[in-house]
Amino acid sequence: MIRIKDILSFVVWCTRSSFKNSTRCQPLRSPSNPPGSSFFKGGIFRACLSLPLLKREEGEIFGKSGATIYVAKFGFRTQALLWVCVLWSAVHGSYDPVYGAELKPEKNRLEVAIAATGPLYLPVILANEAGYFSKRGVTVNLSTLSATASAQALLSGQVDIYQGGTATIHANVAGSDLIYIAASVDRSTLVLFGQKGITSFDQLRGKSVATTSVGAFGEIAIRKTARERGMEVGKDIKLLYHKGPPDALSTFLVGNADGLIVTPPQTEMARGKGFPVIIDYYEKGLKIIGPGTGVARSFAQKNPTTLKIFLMGYLDGVKRALDDPAYAKNVLAQSSKMTDQKLIDESYNEGVKVWNKDMTVDPEAIKLVLEQSTISKAAELDVKRFYDNTLIREVNRDYASKLFPGQVKW
Repeated sequence: MIRIKDILSFVVWCTRSSFKNSTRCQPLRSPSNPPGSSFFKGGIFRACLSLPLLKREEGEIFGKSGATIYVAKFGFRTQALLWVCVLWSAVHGSYDPVYGAELKPEKNRLEVAIAATGPLYLPVILANEAGYFSKRGVTVNLSTLSATASAQALLSGQVDIYQGGTATIHANVAGSDLIYIAASVDRSTLVLFGQKGITSFDQLRGKSVATTSVGAFGEIAIRKTARERGMEVGKDIKLLYHKGPPDALSTFLVGNADGLIVTPPQTEMARGKGFPVIIDYYEKGLKIIGPGTGVARSFAQKNPTTLKIFLMGYLDGVKRALDDPAYAKNVLAQSSKMTDQKLIDESYNEGVKVWNKDMTVDPEAIKLVLEQSTISKAAELDVKRFYDNTLIREVNRDYASKLFPGQVKW
């Protein structure tokens, strides 16, 4: 597919021959400007839009790399064409799915486990299918792993990355040096449902709620809400734990639980059957990491470039999912085994609401988990020990800020 920026790059190439008294006009990290080069890719081309340019009678565009300054003098027609290119680049930014191909990974294969399928995990599934990791020299093998098994898998090296919820925090509290290096989602999509006739949290007193793994964000949310209402999990509310959202939903649907707390697509399935929503935690603004990118700290120290490649590929998945809904919904349907188009559309829309473009870890989202922990004095631990934003800040600076112009700070 021909993109407008490629046409503009070609225009610049064609008009170079008409430069008058040109000393040099080139991208800052490439010796030439052929069509398809990195001239407009990765944010390489830059123009000086400051007052000195406007004072030049003939018109000059400056690019600077270190102490080197590139200057092009040209006539009015060429100047007009270049200004179109400059303004397009400034307004729309640039996007190249293979940017970062020059990076050399320490590892060429990553074992990546995800806690579930569904819209929260769609970007990483899509990125893998679209080849955004392999284009940068890293093969990713995706598997599904429960939260309870994730910590041991990371520590043993069976898994390199775990895209999941609070398991990373709980393992760290228990003494394992596991950390988050990015937060792909930190706005909760959890929804608490009741059986028909149960419409308030207080009505769950003395009753049971189906959720996922022990310590997962479903439990965290219920504990937080219970405390706010003077109730206590284990005493006033019984939690029924399950391997994942599908199992929790099944228990609820057959009437073996009075409440259900899950994430999409199971939320949309419950809504579709008419079960009343007690609390929509997204609307309440609950911030809790899930999924986040969990790794062993030692792995991050030994494989920083590999992890940066993974994060860039993941962000490409986010952009493709946003820009190409048809393709994204097809991947979602296949990976989650959904056939109902209405359910697919609703689940996709739930993902769009929460996919982070800036995946910087917010310590407050970790602090919330520590405050609800059943482990003594967990809330007193230094939150900084649970995450390291070094790599994602570098990715934000070098890539995400160009992939999503004006939407990512670094």
